[in-house]
Amino acid sequence: MQPIHDTPISGTGVIHGEVLTRAWVVDMILDLAGYTTDHDLTRMRVVEPAAGSGAFVAPIVDRLLASAAAQGVAVTAATLRDAVRVFDIQPENITVLRDLVHRRLTDGGVGTVEADLLADAWVRHDDYLLPAKANRYADVDVVVGNPPYIRLEDIPASKASKYRAAYPTMTGRADI
Repeated sequence: MQPIHDTPISGTGVIHGEVLTRAWVVDMILDLAGYTTDHDLTRMRVVEPAAGSGAFVAPIVDRLLASAAAQGVAVTAATLRDAVRVFDIQPENITVLRDLVHRRLTDGGVGTVEADLLADAWVRHDDYLLPAKANRYADVDVVVGNPPYIRLEDIPASKASKYRAAYPTMTGRADI
């Protein structure tokens, strides 16, 4: 199931730097990263640093559900709170992403309360490049996504200076 976009898409397929990733590309990247149902995904931590409208999120949730079923692990906030972290800076994307996670979980047989708890735990309204200390993982297993294509010149100067301070190699011209 692909997310539905209410925002007009440019001729290049870009929304706020978001490039709409085809499903077969998402599947290939997840496969290459080893985020496959033949592994115990309930013991892994996957991060999507710029989720947009969720091209990677739906397959991540589906694969995690399949793996949990194969491993006999109950899908609850207590067991899987740290299994997934999804970040985005666009508030409207956070709403779409939480709804997407909730729908995938409930369609997969997870109760509404647990789906709400997991959607809230997994989806973060934050800039992954400048996360709060509480959002950092010391032991991430997989980071996947299709990064936004944003020129540094198009980012407000105050935020660009934070990126440059956080990443000393970010000198001269750059893009996210």
